[in-house]
Amino acid sequence: MVLEGARITLKEISEVDLDFVRRIESDTELWSFSEDVLTDPEELKRIIMHRITSDDSHDFIISKKENAGIPVGEVRTCSQKRRRTE
Repeated sequence: MVLEGARITLKEISEVDLDFVRRIESDTELWSFSEDVLTDPEELKRIIMHRITSDDSHDFIISKKENAGIPVGEVRTCSQKRRRTE
C-alpha cells in the first residue's frame, strides 16, 4: 500500500526496508530518552519481520518527494480491534 500526499509518500514497510528500519530502531542517540533500545541486529530483524507479517500493526516508511524517494522516517500504527475483543 502506498499513500501519497503533496510532499510525502507513505509506503507500507517490507523486507526491502529492513536495514533502514533496523538502523533507526537501534540508534541509541535517536532514542536517548528510552531505557530499552534494542541493538541486537538479529532480535530486531525478528521483531520487524513479525510486524511486517502481522495484522496487528501497519508500519510505513516516510519519504519526501523532493528527495527522490529516499526514506527519512517510519510511522508505526497498531490495531486496537484485537485488544477490544479480548
